[in-house]
Amino acid sequence: MNDTIPAVQLTDLHKRYGDFAAVDGVSLEVRKGEFLTFLGSSGSGKTTTLNMIAGFDEPTSGQIRLNGISVVGLPPPRRNIGMVFQRYTLFPHMSVEGNVAFPLSVRALPKAEIRERVRNALRLVQLEQFGMRRPSQLSGGQQQRVALARALVYEPQLLLMDEPLGALDKKLREEIQLAIRKLHHRLGVTILYVTHDQEEALRMSDRIAVFQHGRIEQVGSGEDLYHRPATAFVAGFVGNSNFLRGEVAERRGHQVAIKLAGEAMLTVPSGSIATAAGAVRIMVRPEEIELAPERGNGAQVAISVEVGERIFLGDVVTYQVRTAGGEILSVRQGHSRANPRVLDVGTQAFAMIAAERCHVFAVA
Repeated sequence: MNDTIPAVQLTDLHKRYGDFAAVDGVSLEVRKGEFLTFLGSSGSGKTTTLNMIAGFDEPTSGQIRLNGISVVGLPPPRRNIGMVFQRYTLFPHMSVEGNVAFPLSVRALPKAEIRERVRNALRLVQLEQFGMRRPSQLSGGQQQRVALARALVYEPQLLLMDEPLGALDKKLREEIQLAIRKLHHRLGVTILYVTHDQEEALRMSDRIAVFQHGRIEQVGSGEDLYHRPATAFVAGFVGNSNFLRGEVAERRGHQVAIKLAGEAMLTVPSGSIATAAGAVRIMVRPEEIELAPERGNGAQVAISVEVGERIFLGDVVTYQVRTAGGEILSVRQGHSRANPRVLDVGTQAFAMIAAERCHVFAVA
C-alpha cells in the first residue's frame, strides 16, 4: 500500500438539509496512521462529516477517498471502517466474546479464525478474562472497551470514534483515553475522533481540525492551535483566552501601532493584521500576562488594572482584574516560596503584556 496516499481525503465536501448547510465545503487530508480529532461545539458539522466518511450519510456534493479510492455511494460494510459511538450498542443477550465476534460472524469467517481474532482483540483492551460475561455485568469503562475491541477485531483500515467517552466520569474517561492512545501507538491504525472537549482533543491527537458552522477553521497540532491560532474563533475556543479591544492608530513601516482602551499603545508587526485600519481584537493567554504592583520598564505594554478576584491554587494564583476601560482579564501566575508575591483584592496594579505574546485579529 502506498504510504504517500492519504488514508482519508475530503474534497469540497457539502451536506445540505434544505437551506441548512450542515457541512459547507470541508477539504482535509488525513495521513496513514494519524490520530486526527474533529473538535467543535454541537452543530458544528463534525459528526455529520464523520457519518459521511462512514457511509451513514451521503454528501450533497464533494468527494471522499479512502486510500485514494472514492467511496461515495459505497455502503458502510464495504468501506472497511471500524466505528465506536458514545452509546456502546452492545447486544445485551450476548457474551462479551459474542459481541466482539459479531462483525466476523456476519462476514462468515471460519470459526477457528474468529476465536483467535476475538482472543487477540480482548487481549488488546485487557479484557481477556471477561469473555463469558454479559454487558450488564461490566462497568461503563469495560463496556466501552468491549465496543473498542469489536471495532478493531476485523482489522479495519480506519477507526472512527464519535464522542466515545462522553458518558464516562472524568477519572474513567482519562483511563480510557490513555488506553486508546496506547492502542493507537501499538497498532498504527488511522483514527478519526470526534469530541467537543478541547482537553481531550489536546491530550490524544496528533492533529486537530477545529469545526465551526460546517467549516474547518484550522487544522494543526495542539501547540499550533494554542500558540498560533489562525482565527479569533480558534483563539477563543482552544484554551483560556483574554480579548482586548483595540483600534489601528498608525502604520510605521513594518509595524502597526494599536490604541487600547485608556492610553496604552501596543506595537505589533504589520503582518499580524490583514486590514490597514479599523477595529481589532487582541488575544493574550492568562499565563502570558505579568501582574505587578508597579509599572515595569522595557518593551512590555503596561495596562492599569484593579484586582477584582484572587484564587490561590497552590503552585499558581489566578486573578480576575478589571482594566480602566471595563474589560475583564484573567491572569495566571506561578507561585512558590521563591516567588511568594500575592496581590490583594482591590489593589491597583499593572498588567504587563509583551507584544510578541499577543495575537491580533481584524474585526469583521
